[in-house]
Amino acid sequence: MSGSTGAAGDRAASAHHQSHAAPGLRSPKVSELLARQIVDQILQGALTNGEPLQTEREMMASYGVGRSTVREALRLLETRGVITIKQGLNGGPIVRIPRATDLSESLSLFLSFAGASLQDLLTTRLALEPVIAVLAAEHATPRDITELEECVERMQSNLRDSATFRAENELFHTLVAQIAGNPVLLTFIESVKGISDGMTAGVTYSERRRLAVAQAHARIVHALSDNDQEHAGEEMRRHLEEAGMYWRKRYGPIYRQPVNWRL
Repeated sequence: MSGSTGAAGDRAASAHHQSHAAPGLRSPKVSELLARQIVDQILQGALTNGEPLQTEREMMASYGVGRSTVREALRLLETRGVITIKQGLNGGPIVRIPRATDLSESLSLFLSFAGASLQDLLTTRLALEPVIAVLAAEHATPRDITELEECVERMQSNLRDSATFRAENELFHTLVAQIAGNPVLLTFIESVKGISDGMTAGVTYSERRRLAVAQAHARIVHALSDNDQEHAGEEMRRHLEEAGMYWRKRYGPIYRQPVNWRL
């Protein structure tokens, strides 16, 4: 397909959507419409994770658009984490299902400009994670409990290993959110936990403090295993409040300073 034909297709598509746009709203660019179409194909299962997209020329022919539109759509999808661009002879765009953690970078940037602190993040977690624990207590299965118990056991068995502690600490909160079964709450926890665990800002934990965290997790698991929603919410709140008290006492300036943009 020639560049002029593609450009004509772009103009025609743009004119069509402008005529149907709601008053006062910006009409989406053709590249945005193409990006949405590709996302729809992924959501419908026509394209799967790790599958290569068509070549640039094939996409121009399939969608009736120009090269610049295809490239702009691909750039948009790449910045949103929907595709990766493989380099080399057999390179090109590859489908990549976005993950909730992809939001951490843009969220930390926004919070940096907003002047949000670790204290603000903890306050938000205190508002939501007890609710998540209540939902998890309602839905937890024996298999879920086993997975949580194994997470706690790994933490307790590696109290001197900072990397293991941090990984298992993050995993625990992810698992509880997954069990809760609410994708919105899960997305929030996944995007915010990496910038609100304190260690990112410079907080360190003694072996004694790590043990206290592991024991708090064990109490939460016990409540979940009993499907005791009220107790699970109380234990999660207690756990986060203890973290806040520790941060305020040992790391007051860090606790109150704005979060940094994480790359």
